[in-house]
Amino acid sequence: IGKIISFTESCIMVGDLPSSKVLMVKKQKSPLIAQHFLNTMEEDVWAVHRIRYANGLEVLYEESYWLDAICKNMDENIARQSIMEYLKGVGVKFQYVKQEFIALKADSDLAEYLSVEEGFPLLRSTMIFYITNDKPVAVAISYYRTDRMVITAMREIDG
Repeated sequence: IGKIISFTESCIMVGDLPSSKVLMVKKQKSPLIAQHFLNTMEEDVWAVHRIRYANGLEVLYEESYWLDAICKNMDENIARQSIMEYLKGVGVKFQYVKQEFIALKADSDLAEYLSVEEGFPLLRSTMIFYITNDKPVAVAISYYRTDRMVITAMREIDG
């Protein structure tokens, strides 16, 4: 994939119906994870915790942190949809996303959110969203059910 595609967009592309259950939307001081990935200490962020669904089935649990400077009007209605698409619609231009994956097992909380047994294999994705001048503005930590996701990568070949 050569461009940034939101969860909502990726569901629609394959004919699935995306939805979300918002567990928390709160403006707060940057927690340690946001300070680390967003290079911020004192800035306020919007913390959004939600479960994402495709066709009514749990696909992922996500905790994301968005700088208040770009996401001032965050509320549950925005969090229920694609935050990225909302921000694009109000003029935020994302430059790129850095994404890392790591395999792990569901703890009791993740198992409950994703309707799996404790110890179920998950894939954790950490995505940092950047705007112009390499400025990180959001970090999303998502825990995917491995039985309900596919990763597709396209790479250019030089020459």
